[in-house]
Formats: sequence, C-alpha cells, structure tokens
Amino acid sequence: MFTKYFKQFAFIFIFTFLIALLFACQITASSQITNVTITIKANVRAQVYISNIYRGDTPLTINIGIGKYPLKLMANGYKTFETVITVSTTGPKEFSFTLEPVGTSSTTTTTTTTTSSDKARLIVKADIPCYIYSNGTRIGMTPLDVQMYPGTYEIKAEPTDKSYAPKTEKINLSKGQVLELNFKFLQPQPQLYSVTINSNVPAQVLINNNPVGNTPLTTNLAPGTYTITLNPLQGGYSSLTQTIVVSQPNQVFNFTLNAILYSVTFNSNVPAQVLINNNPVGNTPLTTNLAPGTYTVTLNPLQGGYSSLTQT
Repeated sequence: MFTKYFKQFAFIFIFTFLIALLFACQITASSQITNVTITIKANVRAQVYISNIYRGDTPLTINIGIGKYPLKLMANGYKTFETVITVSTTGPKEFSFTLEPVGTSSTTTTTTTTTSSDKARLIVKADIPCYIYSNGTRIGMTPLDVQMYPGTYEIKAEPTDKSYAPKTEKINLSKGQVLELNFKFLQPQPQLYSVTINSNVPAQVLINNNPVGNTPLTTNLAPGTYTITLNPLQGGYSSLTQTIVVSQPNQVFNFTLNAILYSVTFNSNVPAQVLINNNPVGNTPLTTNLAPGTYTVTLNPLQGGYSSLTQT
C-alpha cells in the first residue's frame, strides 16, 4: 500500500518538475529574443515608414524589436495607408496591405502622397559602433543614413560597448534638409614629445611630484608646463626644483645641483699664504666654504726662517 502511494507521489512530483522546467526554459528563451524578422508587402511598390522613419520599399524584410509600431505606406498615385502593427515572437511575420488609387473612397486614407522633396535626410556617424534611437525607437546602427519627416526628434547613440555612456542630441529637421550627426566617444590622444633630463650628479627625477626615474632620463611628455624636482643620489648636494616648458620634440634640459658647503678655518703658527688645490685663497688665519671632498692645502710662510707645508 505504501509503495503504491509512493509511486503515485513520485510520478506527480516528476511530472510537475518537468512542466516547471519546460515553462522556465520557454521564459528564458523568450527573454533572450529581442528582435524579430518581419516582411511588409503591398499591392504596389510603396515606401515604408516605421515610426515615421523611411526604412525602404515594399516588399521589405526587416529585423525589428518586439513592440507596437506606427506603419505608413506611400506610393505615387495611391492614397497613403497608415496603421499600427504589433511585432511579437508569436504573432504574424508577414504583413500585406492594399493601397487604393487616388480618387476612390477608403476609410484608411488619411493624407495625400508625399514626394521625396518633402522629407529630410539624417546621417548619423560615430567613432565607435552604436545603436541609434529616434524618440526611443531603435532605427539602426552607425553609420546610418535615413529619410525622415520634418519635425523634432531626440536622437540617441548607444555604444555596443557598454563601457561607454550613451549620448543624446535633440534635432529639428525641416523639409529637404540634410543633417549629419557625428558622435564622439573616444578621447583624442595628446601628442607626445621626447624630453631628456640631465644633471651634473646622479639624481632622482620627479615630474609634478611623481617619480619617473633617475638622470640621465629620457621620457615622453605632452606639450605643457611641468615642475621638475631633482633629488641627488649622493651626499654633499642639495635638491633642485625648476619649471620647464615642453613645446617641441627632442628637448634636452641640463641641470646643475649645487654642492652643500661647509665652513673651514685654516690657522698656522706664523702668517702664511693658503693654496687649495694650488689656487691661492688668502692668508692665515683663513675661514672659507668648501664642498665635501678631498683637497690639497699648501701653506707658504710669509716670513723668513720657515718652510712651506703641504697636506691633504
């Protein structure tokens, strides 16, 4: 008895699960379908306008998104035909219409035939591939060239690359006008010039407070003004900060870092001339400033009876 009920329960559970799975698959599949291919036909060759935008002549096969669209068919010598079509995945894929010659009665006639000179032409370009929308309806991809009725439109360029934000432009088209929109999404790359920075001693280079390497350094910079800081890599020299202007290729900037000077005093038991590296600098007692380093000091006595002295 228990086995019988268990089998019935298992059958109902499996059947219910399969039905739910099939329904979910149908929902998933339908949610992935955004466009439908339809064909529009007429008894005569006619211009096809969908959402007030010229899309071609009948017979016309077009890929279009799901939704409701105002449709207009126009042909010389025939009354304009207007209606609304519904595009869906389950609805009709072919629409056939009959236009009546001018002079016959028809409840579907709304306006007279419009010649091509009564339209405007819109050209839309972009520097990356974009979907183009007119008043919220997708009308194609760039580059796009369509005929439209005069009027005010909001044209949106939506890049296929979703990392770029859409751009919108409001336009006003008049009869016979040709308007070209060119949407720019890519930032122009600045022109770079080669710049060389040298110094009398090895130094770290900072450009606008950002370390970029050590001298001698060659790098690329856009034209402009920069603050250069040099920090010596050996002792005895002070840092240097200067402003440079980059204005042409292959500029070379040479900098001299100043040595840090120390006060040095020379005394002797008798007055004497002082020579530092064979250069006379004064007489003892003498106080002078010298950078860190090794020097040869010679003292020549200024009175007789004493010999000269040389030390390092």
